Amino acid sequence: MENNLHELGKRSLKELQRFKGVGEAKAISIVALEFGRRRQISDLRERPKIGSSQMHSRSLLHFDRPSS
Repeated sequence: MENNLHELGKRSLKELQRFKGVGEAKAISIVALEFGRRRQISDLRERPKIGSSQMHSRSLLHFDRPSS
């Protein structure tokens, strides 16, 4: 693996626990961090691109509507 954090995030709980000093709790923490990183990247991809002031004002109207 040669100190590659990207590869570390692809490991299963059992694989992570094979490393010296990594028990179940630490392996779960590593998997949770990787899950959070992937979720954050996914959120960034889903955001609409705002290319003009008109698009910006339309996006604000969406958030300012009172809920029924």
